Amino acid sequence: MAQADPIQMGDRPPELPSWRIVRSAVRLVWGASRRELILLIGAEFASALALVMQLYLAKRVLDELTGGSGIDSFDVLGPILGLLLLARVVAGLSWVLRNETSLVIYERVQRAAALELYEIAAAAEVAEYDDAEFHDRLRRAHSNVERRIWSTVWSLVALGSALVSLVALAVVLIVLAPLVLLLAVIAALPLWWVRRRNNEAIYRLSYAFTPDDRERTYLQKLLVDREPAAEIRAYDLGPTLIRRIDALFRDRVDRVRDLVRGRTAWAGAASIVSNVIGIGAIAVLVQLMISGRISVADGGVAILALQQAGGRLASVSESVGSLGGAALFLEDYEVFLRHAVPAPRDDVLSGDDLEELRFEDVTFTYPGQPAPVLHGVDLRVRKGELVALVGVNGSGKSTMAKLMTGLYGPDSGSVVWETSSGPVTDRHRIRRTVGLVFQHFLRFELSALDNVTFGDVHEAADRERAWIALESAGISEVIRTIPDGIDGRLGRSFAKGSELSAGQWQRLGIARAFFRDAPLLVLDEPTAAVDVKAEQELFNVVRSLQKGRAVVLITHRMATVREADRIYVLEGGRVVEVGTHRELMAAGAAYAELYDLQARGYRDE
Repeated sequence: MAQADPIQMGDRPPELPSWRIVRSAVRLVWGASRRELILLIGAEFASALALVMQLYLAKRVLDELTGGSGIDSFDVLGPILGLLLLARVVAGLSWVLRNETSLVIYERVQRAAALELYEIAAAAEVAEYDDAEFHDRLRRAHSNVERRIWSTVWSLVALGSALVSLVALAVVLIVLAPLVLLLAVIAALPLWWVRRRNNEAIYRLSYAFTPDDRERTYLQKLLVDREPAAEIRAYDLGPTLIRRIDALFRDRVDRVRDLVRGRTAWAGAASIVSNVIGIGAIAVLVQLMISGRISVADGGVAILALQQAGGRLASVSESVGSLGGAALFLEDYEVFLRHAVPAPRDDVLSGDDLEELRFEDVTFTYPGQPAPVLHGVDLRVRKGELVALVGVNGSGKSTMAKLMTGLYGPDSGSVVWETSSGPVTDRHRIRRTVGLVFQHFLRFELSALDNVTFGDVHEAADRERAWIALESAGISEVIRTIPDGIDGRLGRSFAKGSELSAGQWQRLGIARAFFRDAPLLVLDEPTAAVDVKAEQELFNVVRSLQKGRAVVLITHRMATVREADRIYVLEGGRVVEVGTHRELMAAGAAYAELYDLQARGYRDE
């Protein structure tokens, strides 16, 4: 893979100002863990005040010891040392409280940020998931959000604490040696500049890594997930996949190494310059003490204040740099939230509402693809009808299912639900009203009850309705035999899970669609994994469900469509024939050819 300049690759202008990102981070943390955040801020400021108090008390001790008062007991120093102990105890307790509280804040922020992200991701349109850039945005947002939001707020708290300390330390140094304060500020500037530069560099490199990181994650899933395990081993793909993963890792390591070399050089140079200036400030203080312009006690306190100020200035530099770096990463989170807007939660349609579903001159192209998949398609499905879509693979049948269920919108033309109160074209409203069995259905490795009731999560998980759906799909007896029955976990990914066959999983997916009392039921190859007898039984169930609703059946098994009220034959994304089985067979065209071709395989030569 080609090497890229780690500073330039992935560079792009920011889409949001940093102050807005910081404000969003603070808002999220405040909402997630308000009480702990207040405790943390209090601990930070208590620690800062305790430090200033320690400096003041140390000066009092030195003044007493060097003032020539002939102290020979702790009568005078005792109270001062007692207060010094109290200040140190406060500082120690503040440190403990800060560290322990931050753990709770981090966990709560992680939860709040992840839920906000997942809510947006779950509500994004299906078309977004066809876009590689959407996946890049999602990965950057997901991988950075929890840690970076907390880093932003932590940096703000640390910055505030450091500034409180610096104000007090600055007063001390201004009184004792103003020039030393100026030198301390100058010494911190190189560190601040380098940290900001290095944070920008690591962000740009991380941005550039996103596509390769997604590919590496995909290859890793192929190696460790259960679903692809058999085929990976059957073709002995393990070593090949490992080599590809290693190549991606090597490229990443090489580019990180180049970045680290540059960062190290700049950070080293800044450290040398900063330390030289810092030693110069100490030399100035020593010269002031030698010349008698300040006392030894004042000089000692000034040196302590200088060291503390240097540490606090470094903390300010680190906090500001971290704030800027975190803001760059959080920009990805904000951009993702802006680009993926949740769909509106409209009312669903009831079975009594739907009168007819129509495709009117519909053309559709998948996002990022050069050519349309559907061309000027017209279709009509009335309530109480069973309509079948047939055709060879790639003819557009499954795409039509996705459009009629509101998962995609057409490029041109319209998909209209004609209801008793007028036409509806809002895809979001339609989508929540359709029962759909996908050709590639999901296997939820949760309970059987979850697998069924996920068909209608807007209603209560009605166990009686779930059993009816299971019986309708012909899978109830199997569910009764597994441990814990309908409450038993399915699949082998978790302990005590019961595995089902491919056909049984498909029946469970069908039960999920049956559970939703939808006015339109779309079945996309619902019997692909079941035997012929089960297929006929399922078709009889579909026929019984047809009353009061519209049913669309997509299948490559021609025998199941003979009793359909109307059959649409697709070729190349176009409807080439429409009619009943008898009409289409009499026409002797595309449908008759497909039917005879499949029937020939069952005939005895």
